Amino acid sequence: MAQPHELREKGLRLTPQRELVLNAVRELGHATPEDVAAKIHKTHPGINLSTVYRNLETLENVGLVLHTH
Repeated sequence: MAQPHELREKGLRLTPQRELVLNAVRELGHATPEDVAAKIHKTHPGINLSTVYRNLETLENVGLVLHTH
């Protein structure tokens, strides 16, 4: 999982939402955004799917997660 210093080096902060997404990706491995959102919703039902997509896109843009087809 990305560490806070890795995010800062790329100009990002480790927000609570970003941390939830990173933790879910780490725990699930290869997963769809819907899988990541479902995992997060178990403990944080206020985090919506658009937040997951936005954070995954941001993390992909800086090379911390990989989008596959």
